[in-house]
Amino acid sequence: MNEKSDASTNGAVRKTLIFSAILIAGGIGGCIAGLVNGDAPPMVMGAIAAVCGALLAILSVLARRKTRS
Repeated sequence: MNEKSDASTNGAVRKTLIFSAILIAGGIGGCIAGLVNGDAPPMVMGAIAAVCGALLAILSVLARRKTRS
């Protein structure tokens, strides 16, 4: 790969990691709100969001590793 596409890929990975961090934080916030209110749907949706954010972060890190090799 050339340097321009490496920089583009690294920028996309960085933005994806930021989005996944926001998704994880929002998911944890949803779980806490569900616990405080005693509602199951926010807890379930928050857990799903947090897990999806973690998976997205893992895939982003793997994508960055793939471009460096």
